[in-house]
Amino acid sequence: MSNIKKFAEFVNESINEKFTFADAVEAAGDDVKKNEKGIAAALKALKARKADDIMIMTDTIEDEDLRDAIKGMKTLPIDSTIYDKAYVGKYKGKDVVVFDGGEDLFAYTK
Repeated sequence: MSNIKKFAEFVNESINEKFTFADAVEAAGDDVKKNEKGIAAALKALKARKADDIMIMTDTIEDEDLRDAIKGMKTLPIDSTIYDKAYVGKYKGKDVVVFDGGEDLFAYTK
C-alpha cells in the first residue's frame, strides 16, 4: 500500500485543485481504464460516465469526520488496484462515493 501513502501525500498537496479519480489512478502508476471498469458501480451511483467525471471532495488527512460518516453508508462492489472498498451516501450535503485505501479514505463527488 505504499502507492496509497504516496497518493495521499500528493492529494494533500493538491486538494484545492480538481483532482479526479483518473488522476489518482495515474498518480499511483496504475491503468485508468482497468480501474474505471472496476468502479462502475461507484460511477453509476454518482451518475458519472468516466473516471474523469468524479473529483476528490476531501480525505481523512484533511477531515477525520469522514471515518464516522462511512458507518451510515452503503457498501459498493469495486475491483480497483488502488482502493480496497467503496461506500456511497451523503457527506456534508453532497452525494459522494468514499474509497478506502487501507489507511485513508477519499470522498469523491461529481
